[in-house]
Amino acid sequence: MFLIVMMHYGAALFFLPITLLGDYTTWPPAVASLAAMLVLLPMILIPFLWVWLVHKRPWWSIVVPKPRIEAWNFGMGILAALIVAIVSWTYFTVVLGVPISFGAPHWATYLPVFLIAIPKVFMQTTAEEIIFRGYGMQAVRTFTANPVAIVVVTAFAFALPHYPNVLMNDWPWWGLINFALPALLFGWMVLRTGSLWMPMGWHWFNNFSLGQIIEVNNGTASGPAAGTAIMFSDGRPSLGQQTGITIVCYVLIALLINYLVGRREASLGDRDSQPAT
Repeated sequence: MFLIVMMHYGAALFFLPITLLGDYTTWPPAVASLAAMLVLLPMILIPFLWVWLVHKRPWWSIVVPKPRIEAWNFGMGILAALIVAIVSWTYFTVVLGVPISFGAPHWATYLPVFLIAIPKVFMQTTAEEIIFRGYGMQAVRTFTANPVAIVVVTAFAFALPHYPNVLMNDWPWWGLINFALPALLFGWMVLRTGSLWMPMGWHWFNNFSLGQIIEVNNGTASGPAAGTAIMFSDGRPSLGQQTGITIVCYVLIALLINYLVGRREASLGDRDSQPAT
C-alpha cells in the first residue's frame, strides 16, 4: 500500500522542486516534458530499491524470474495493443461515425516532445506495471494462491487510483471498468508468460499512442491546428459502446496471445529437447 500511495500521490513531492523554479506550464513543451520525465525517475527506482533493501531480494525479481530482456513478449504486447487500437478506432469511425481529422503537427515543437515521450511514457507505464503486476501480484500471492483472486484484486487496486480520469471524462463511477479491464488482461499476461514484459509493451504503446499520435477532444484539444498530434477525434463513443468493444477485443486478443505463446513454448521445448551435435 505504501508503494501504491507513493506511485500515484507521492509524485507531487518530487515535482515540488520544479514548481519552485516557476510556472512550468509556460516552459517550452520539450523542456516541460523533460522535467516531467525526471520527476518520474524516482518513482521507477523506489520499487526496485524497496525489494532490494527491505525484502533482501534481487532488484530485478519484481519484474522477471531471471534478469533478461524478453523482446518477444515486449514486442507481442506492442503488436496486440496496435491490433486492438486499429480495430477499436475502425469501429468508432466506420460503424459509430465518430469524426476523425488529420493534421500535420508543428514539427519544431512536436518532434522533441515526441522523442522525449518515448522514454518518459515508458518510465510511467513501467512503474505502474512494477507496482501492480509486479509487487502487487506477489504481495497478494502471500495470502492466496488462487490466480483469479490475484488478478482481480490487483486489477481493482490499479483501477481505483484512476478515478480522477473517470471524472475528467465525465463518466459515472462505473467508468472505472475501463481501467479494470486492461488491468485484468495485464494480470493474465503475467500469469501466462511469467514476467511483466508483455504488459509493459502493451501499456507503453497504449499510453504513448493516445498522447502523441491521436488526441481525443475532451474539451482541451483544439484540433489539428494545435499541432500536438497527428490524428484528432472530434467526438467519442459512449461509455457503454467503448466498454463493449473493449471487452470483445480483449477476449479475442487474449485467445490469440494464448495461441501464439503456446506455439512458441512448444517450439522452444522442441529445440531444447533436441540432442546436442
